[in-house]
Amino acid sequence: MRVDVPHAWNVSPAEARSIPIGLAGRVALIDAISLEQIATVAGVDNTYIKEGGETTAGAVVVVLTYPGLEVIATVTAWRPIAFPYVPGLLSFREAPAVLAACADLTVEPDVFLCDGQGYAHPRRFGIASHLGILLDRPTVGCAKTRLIGHYEEPQQVFGAYTPLIDKGETVARRYEHGLATSRFSSRRGTSWGSRQRWPSRSPAAERAGFCRSRRGWRTRS
Repeated sequence: MRVDVPHAWNVSPAEARSIPIGLAGRVALIDAISLEQIATVAGVDNTYIKEGGETTAGAVVVVLTYPGLEVIATVTAWRPIAFPYVPGLLSFREAPAVLAACADLTVEPDVFLCDGQGYAHPRRFGIASHLGILLDRPTVGCAKTRLIGHYEEPQQVFGAYTPLIDKGETVARRYEHGLATSRFSSRRGTSWGSRQRWPSRSPAAERAGFCRSRRGWRTRS
């Protein structure tokens, strides 16, 4: 899969904060693809390993058919991390490994699901949005926690949701998926209307990435 990165990753936190300013304007909150056109969906997850005082980021991308959810491709990649942990700048720690894994894909997914924020971000540009721009694909962020905004708890019914509001704007939805935790979902290149139509299946790809990453890190090459 072709990956274009128009900026450096080895930058200071101050420089990293300025990079999204030039990219955030390219985030589209409308459907780039209809639900009926989606044939493949990719789940993305990351982990970290510390060895000898150095931290390495690992990424796994699992591609599934949709709506059948059969795994058709799995790729992994590892990249050393020099960028410090800074809330709101997760992309600069995790995205290089994700993009390296995506570059090895022979299947180009129609949609990506990421374990992280998208539009529900202080700068409206979380890792899901960042990856969506660089991969030129619709992305949905499925985060376990929130960075901003407020919400009401959804009903304890599979697929129920409530809006996450920040400064008077709906920036994400909190879904109840019948899991141990609900998920905050924000997006790039997908609208709320289409996102509402597939809440019961969309976390499956992201969960597949999570499960395979936890199984595979011990046998990394």
